[in-house]
Amino acid sequence: MCKKLFFLISFVLALGLAGYASAAVDANIPAASTPPVIDGIKDDAWSASEKHPISYTVKGGFSPSESPADLSGSWWALWDSNYLYVFVDINDSNLCNNSAGESWNNDSVEIFIDIGNDKLKAMGPDDYQYRVAWNADPNVKGLEEKRHSPASVTDVNFVVLTKGVGGEAGGQGTGYTLEIRFPWTTLNVSGRPDVVGLGKLLGFDVMVNDNDRGYRETQLAWHDATGDAWRNPSLIGTVQLAPGLSKSKAYKPNPRPGNTGVPSGPSK
Repeated sequence: MCKKLFFLISFVLALGLAGYASAAVDANIPAASTPPVIDGIKDDAWSASEKHPISYTVKGGFSPSESPADLSGSWWALWDSNYLYVFVDINDSNLCNNSAGESWNNDSVEIFIDIGNDKLKAMGPDDYQYRVAWNADPNVKGLEEKRHSPASVTDVNFVVLTKGVGGEAGGQGTGYTLEIRFPWTTLNVSGRPDVVGLGKLLGFDVMVNDNDRGYRETQLAWHDATGDAWRNPSLIGTVQLAPGLSKSKAYKPNPRPGNTGVPSGPSK
């Protein structure tokens, strides 16, 4: 009887460890000790978050950036019981919004969120793709969401600040910052009480679109280098809602597996 019980306990522990190992975390999002002010300026509240470079050139016909000044960026994130906060800092030597086509052809930031980290192969009700142009006006329709549901942008607040001189005709610039907060009440449309809180996992990614010649020439990503996340959210990274951290206790995530695959169609 004791031997059977021992094997049963060992089997349960093995299953538990296997499940833990499969939940690889690419980054931690620390809790905010003080909510950041949404003004496009990276204040002291962001010192608790690590810097995450957006460094993959998306595959599928895009050109790599010529230099960090030409195109580069990083993101930071925080959370509390009410909001998910994201700060994105983009270097872009030529700020453009002169494409008459789809908005993803213009200079912009895209933020992907998968509530519950479900890793579905197609966009579900708790999967989001937000897009904010470098010159978006928060007082008008400056925030897009791929699901095209009015409720998905409810009380989502953001500010974009340019770091240099830019214009729709392609004026020179040094880039822009985006500071944005997402209410959990807006993101968790399914009302699942088990998906938001300390230790919970989210699917997450940040991408940058670069228009230098009237169309999207380059796209950078933090995690999904295939460019297919707009229709396959299983490709985005995994982040964990963590306790507040200081700069001296920076979180070291598990190594990210290599990104493979080329999208069969344009990333939108």
